[in-house]
Amino acid sequence: MQFHGLLLTALLGVAYTSPLHAHAATADSAREQDILARSFSRGAPLPQWAQALAEIPTTQREDPLVVRLAETQSYAGATQATLINRAVQVNDRNMLDRIGQLSLTYYPDYQKLKLHRLTILRDDKQLDHTRTVNARLLQREQALEQGMYTGASTVQLLVEDVRLGDTLWLTYSTEGSNPVFGNRLTEDYTWDSADPVELRRLTVFYPPQRPVRWQQFGDFRTDAVSPKVDDYNGMKRLRFEARGLEALEYEGGIPAEYFPARFLQFSEYRDWNEVARWATGLFPEPKTTPALAALVKQFNAEATPAARAAAALRWVQNEVRYFSVSIGENSHKPQDPNVVIKRRYGDCKDKTYLLVTLLRAMGITAHPLLVSAQAPRLPGRMMASPTLFDHVIVQLQVDGKTYHVDPTRTGQPSPLDKLSLPLPGAKGLLVAADTTALSTLPERDNNAIRFERDERVVIQSFDGDATLETNETFSDSHAESARLNFPSMSRTEFKRDLLAIYEKQYPGITLAADPEYRDDVANNRFYLKARFKLPKPLQQKDGRYRIEYDSSIISGSLGIPDKIVRNYPLQLARGAFTARYRLRLQWPDSVRLNKDPQNTTLDTPYFRAAEEYSVRGNSMDYLLDYQVKVDSVAAKDVPDLQQQAKQLTNYTSGNFNVDGHFAKQPRDGKLSMRALDGESTSQDARQVVSLAAKTRPSSEEDIATLCHALLTVNQLKDSKAVRSQVQAVESLVRQFRKSVAAQRCQARALLEDARFAESVAAHEKAGALDDDDSDMPDLAWARYYAGDTDKALQDMARYSQAMREENGALPGFVAVNQLALLKLAGRDIPADALQYARQLPDGPWPRPLLGMQAGLITPETLLAQLQSLPADERDLALSEAWYYIGLQRLAEQKPEEARKAFQWVADNGMPSYEETVQARIQLRRLGQ
Repeated sequence: MQFHGLLLTALLGVAYTSPLHAHAATADSAREQDILARSFSRGAPLPQWAQALAEIPTTQREDPLVVRLAETQSYAGATQATLINRAVQVNDRNMLDRIGQLSLTYYPDYQKLKLHRLTILRDDKQLDHTRTVNARLLQREQALEQGMYTGASTVQLLVEDVRLGDTLWLTYSTEGSNPVFGNRLTEDYTWDSADPVELRRLTVFYPPQRPVRWQQFGDFRTDAVSPKVDDYNGMKRLRFEARGLEALEYEGGIPAEYFPARFLQFSEYRDWNEVARWATGLFPEPKTTPALAALVKQFNAEATPAARAAAALRWVQNEVRYFSVSIGENSHKPQDPNVVIKRRYGDCKDKTYLLVTLLRAMGITAHPLLVSAQAPRLPGRMMASPTLFDHVIVQLQVDGKTYHVDPTRTGQPSPLDKLSLPLPGAKGLLVAADTTALSTLPERDNNAIRFERDERVVIQSFDGDATLETNETFSDSHAESARLNFPSMSRTEFKRDLLAIYEKQYPGITLAADPEYRDDVANNRFYLKARFKLPKPLQQKDGRYRIEYDSSIISGSLGIPDKIVRNYPLQLARGAFTARYRLRLQWPDSVRLNKDPQNTTLDTPYFRAAEEYSVRGNSMDYLLDYQVKVDSVAAKDVPDLQQQAKQLTNYTSGNFNVDGHFAKQPRDGKLSMRALDGESTSQDARQVVSLAAKTRPSSEEDIATLCHALLTVNQLKDSKAVRSQVQAVESLVRQFRKSVAAQRCQARALLEDARFAESVAAHEKAGALDDDDSDMPDLAWARYYAGDTDKALQDMARYSQAMREENGALPGFVAVNQLALLKLAGRDIPADALQYARQLPDGPWPRPLLGMQAGLITPETLLAQLQSLPADERDLALSEAWYYIGLQRLAEQKPEEARKAFQWVADNGMPSYEETVQARIQLRRLGQ
């Protein structure tokens, strides 16, 4: 019923096949010849119920293939029947197979196939092949390799002597319907085709007393198709007709629930309750046998109802292999659970019936739930009909919670509340007599990370080898797939696949040890760990050393086609999902860097890529979170998607590099990072002051730079003599009385002197600050210590929001600063900040600070973690950690512990760090 490929098959009711394969000879078997003799005939007269056939129109079209006539007559009497009458003209040699080899599929268990006419129209001749065409019965089960046997048979017709310009005139009928539906009409008829159609006609006959309803669907072509309604031989007749239908263009990647073509749905079911009551009859209460009772006893030994349900689910999933025998009414009617237990095989309906029976026997409420695996949301768009469903799962209630489980899945040993969701957002029909509407299955949390790759690269020397350690974490459905995939691989295959990930990136890579995996069943997670040796991975170019990386989580995730101007929506390659990549890189010891943590975010309607980057000493920590937000994109938005996706190049892969001079100079072990920072900061500040003494500042930017230098020089000269820097700044203000930068400078100096009210007044005198002004946090803290908590929080919130908008995400230290103020003010941490902190409390700095503020780790744990870092990275992080520990102790009403923390920063902190200056402010404040 789906119209994804827009194939002519959907319109003609016939499959065009490739040349005969060797296995076609199996049609000569006695059994197949018997089926052919009983259920197939040729040359039979038209059915008595049928009306006169439509005339084949002429055509002037030169398309490779033209459907001159596409006529369908459908009869819903005491026995259901369908008549197909088609005329197809070929104007291109490459299309001759379309009329020379035909496949007619039917179900011999309940249908008869009659070939009324097979004629070639050539010029003014009619070449009748009805009785002479080579016909073979092929019982080729298309899905047999997937464990499905449907009982379908195919009559393959091989037409001799077809030529360019010929028209195939084919008329055939099928009689009979699947007995499981009780002769109730439920059919869908496609209206449009991938080929042009000169005349399309559909006629439906049914007794006037039967409640047959119909409705037109179609998302691209929407012009109404209206029937002519009358009576014909005591039957109600609906005749739909159209001429000159243009071909529909084929496009790949169409969402399952989208219909480019129009189609007409007919159903004799008034509502979903009728369908539910029909389905209820398929799952009667079975007899309890000793085998069934033994299983119930086995599962009842579990401690809780949830554990019993999970044990029953695992048994049905793992002990009953999947194989479907769906012949006749068994297409929808399951086998008795006792039969399934004996055979140890069954399909979705068999396994569901068995599991529901076991659960009910243990006192657990359970029902089958009909769903569509091919198009999960489709039933919600359609009229009530049982043929919309191709799968069935189980809905159960345990301890007041509702769960949905799929007995056909494997790899699900986890507790019920940790299992992945089957068909998120699907529309399903609960099999219960009182069901009146479809239910919606829970949606998947697309913010939850289901795959993580963590890489650690250690480079001992610039011209030597390196080591790479990878840790992959699979969660939810990814874990269920991983626990089936990896353990089933041989060691050779396992190693080969792991190496293949990196061989292009690191030529010559080898495994340093056997890879390992660990299954965390309780949390439905699967871990994979591997260690590699990288032969000389650094590349030298333009005086810099670099190493390449590939996040591996972005490539192939969107599946944007070459043709981006489309008629139909685009189904994204992986649908909505979220993944994470982290790279921790340790350079040789001679590298000593100190850069503020950075983050950038690319946020579009379709995807979001957020990266964080921290460089401390010789350690680099990079984190990329990538989320595809939607499953599909509207046709009009695909060009925009393609343009936006170009920006993902900077996130997909790249390189990290350092200046080549680090390779030429050994590490200076005599100077600590604090000493280096102080020396560099002092030198820069004194140069500014010296230059200002020779050249009078001429711009607001120059004044601001000079102000910062004056404050820094005086801080470094005598950290306790803050008065001297205030005096220097006051002198500067007098020189530049009208300068806003000088007034802001004075406000900062007053803040550092713990004269908070005066600092606020100086800010207000200088004029209102823009929300993104870097002085806004100073004003917020000055207001708070001056006693105006509400305005302080407002200022900090404005600044945080501005930074969020500017960067696409809230920068780490902006978030840390805001949370510190909120905690001091006794306010709750915002939910989004709390969620962000919980995501990765051991992530790139300053995420651990956020974890401490959110209560996920204690200050003591944080300090212990920092002690394990390389020396430079540790010293830099401790400067910040002790300051925020001090603020945390203030919020906890522990001033003495706070004072000790601030004193540590004042004595040992990085001189250039804002936290060091703020710690001294806190000491002055606590000393008042």
